[in-house]
Amino acid sequence: MRTKNPRRLTVIGLVLALSTLASITALMIRGSAWGSQTEAWIGRTDDIMGAADAVVAQLQGVISPRRAYESESDGSLLAARADSMSEIQSEVDRLARLTADNPRQQQRVDELRLLLDRVIDSRHEGGDSGEGRSPRSEVDDPSPAERDEALASEVRALAGEIRGEEERLLDQRNREGARSVSFVQPLVVSMGLVGAVLLTAVFGALLFEIGQRLAAEDAARRHAAEFEDLYNCAPCGYHSLDAEGRFVHINDTELGWLGYAREDVVGRLKFTDVVTAEGAAKFARSFPTFLEQGFVHDLDFDMLRRDGSRLAVSVSATAIRDAGGRHIASRSTVFDVTRRKRLEEELDHIFTLSQDLLCIADASGVLVRINPAWEHVLGYSLVDIVNRPFLDFVHPEDQTSTQAVFAEQIQGGNRITSFENRYRAKDGDYRVLLWNSTPVAAEGRVYASARDITERKRSEDALHSAKLEAEAANHELEAFSYSVSHDLRAPLRAIDGFSTALLEDHSEALGGDGVRHLERVRSATRRMSDLIDDLLELSRLSRRQLVSSRVDLSAIAEDVVGQLRLQESERSVEVRIQTGLVAMGDHRLLRVVLENLLGNAWKYTRKTEGAEVEMGRGVIDGVPAWWVRDNGAGFDMAYADRLFGAFQRLHRADEFEGTGIGLATAQRIIRRHGGRIWAEAAVDEGATFHFTLGPQEGLS
Repeated sequence: MRTKNPRRLTVIGLVLALSTLASITALMIRGSAWGSQTEAWIGRTDDIMGAADAVVAQLQGVISPRRAYESESDGSLLAARADSMSEIQSEVDRLARLTADNPRQQQRVDELRLLLDRVIDSRHEGGDSGEGRSPRSEVDDPSPAERDEALASEVRALAGEIRGEEERLLDQRNREGARSVSFVQPLVVSMGLVGAVLLTAVFGALLFEIGQRLAAEDAARRHAAEFEDLYNCAPCGYHSLDAEGRFVHINDTELGWLGYAREDVVGRLKFTDVVTAEGAAKFARSFPTFLEQGFVHDLDFDMLRRDGSRLAVSVSATAIRDAGGRHIASRSTVFDVTRRKRLEEELDHIFTLSQDLLCIADASGVLVRINPAWEHVLGYSLVDIVNRPFLDFVHPEDQTSTQAVFAEQIQGGNRITSFENRYRAKDGDYRVLLWNSTPVAAEGRVYASARDITERKRSEDALHSAKLEAEAANHELEAFSYSVSHDLRAPLRAIDGFSTALLEDHSEALGGDGVRHLERVRSATRRMSDLIDDLLELSRLSRRQLVSSRVDLSAIAEDVVGQLRLQESERSVEVRIQTGLVAMGDHRLLRVVLENLLGNAWKYTRKTEGAEVEMGRGVIDGVPAWWVRDNGAGFDMAYADRLFGAFQRLHRADEFEGTGIGLATAQRIIRRHGGRIWAEAAVDEGATFHFTLGPQEGLS
């Protein structure tokens, strides 16, 4: 539904109210006119009736002298009669004038004139002059007085008709006036009420309109204040220049940047007054283009603050033209790009100083910018590379794959891609480069960095070869170990068996020394068997595949210590194991590590009173590190390099048993986890073994 216009309704209401008031005024004027007309009619009727009565009364003045003249023959009486006739004529003329608008009354007035003419004529019949005739010469004929009386009766009758007609008209007009009044008064009252209602509505509408207008003006003032606040407090600068380049407006932000007061700038300074000489020259060069296009975007200037320091800005401007297309002013936005300039300079420094090869290529694969590292790595200068397709330098075997990666990036949008290829150096040799590149679709360019990994690739190749050789050697060693184990176990079992038989069957013949010698032979045999078993176990652990998971080292340590207590229940050792020790690794292999480390601590505190064994966790060089500490025999750190060698022992077998394989096994397991193990000790002051386990990403 279309919304009505309140202002239009107000105007319509005002017109209706004024029309009602005009109608009331017209009716009142008409009523006043009717009253005045009625009053005039009454006055004229009175005049007519008075004139008719005057005619009748004056006629009597004509008749009476005639009678007296006939009886007395007095000539002065006839003169009085003539004067009365003259007055009657005047009254008749007045009647004619007063009844000029009434044909019937005019007819009666004409008849009255005829009667009066007869009265006048009768004055000349038979002696009005008084000569040759007696007042009554003929007895049979009526006398002039009698004729006058008869004419007077007719005159009185006509005067009565005239009077009656006027009375009738007066009564009719009084009734019409009464009807008009009875019609006009309610109409005036009704229209007055309607007018009052309309005026009240119009007045209310006007008050509403005034309120709306005041509210609109207040809103406009608020909006103007908001706009002014937005203009002055915007995060960028705004200014307007006249056709001569002089400031006509400038916001507080830009004034604050420059350190000027408004009155120092507006109408006084030109834009070229607050930029460097280079900026003024750039302004002059760009102004014709600005006039032609009507705008400029992102022009960089160095503005001069009041204190002489510089402010790097980016300016965009729009031209204002008059109806004839003549340039009259401009509006500009100004952004502080000091930080951006500083970042660009820093990036330029990084670009220049980077040891990696940096380059920018357009959508066609042409190199548009390179850094000095190209010369250091490949021997090319800027002139040799820039504006040439990068494929010119790629190894023929790598061109297809390189072009495919580039095309995918240009067509696929933003995505960082890593790949390797070979680039030809200036000396003709090829270098292996590891690339990271990303496209910027809006610019149609690809940004890339490369690192020379030629030596690394050679090292990797050499390492791979060494690994293959080591794996072959391990296989050979494994075969050898099993062979040795099989070949050695049979004679060892024979030696042990025959020694046992000799002890059982010929111990008396052997005597004490013989028995002791055979016991030593058997002990050496068992030791040799243990060494073979440990050697085989070490070989198996080296081949075992790691299965990484979350391992509760505290629980494993508690279980290992429990087993040790069962084996030597008579010992009293204070063991403190930190709770919550967890690590990512192979559960089975890490248990072997703790069995060796805790077993050594348990073993080497055997001769220590108040033996103590501890296990905990710390951080060394930012890496989680676990430790096992004891207060036992310790060792001389001068021989620490022998600790983790197979079959290497720092204590005599008669002091502490063992094969010297445990720590070598622990070291191999920890290395397979990507960690390291080392020890700190002093003779008779205990030892502490630290170990790490490589990356621990799975821990919370």
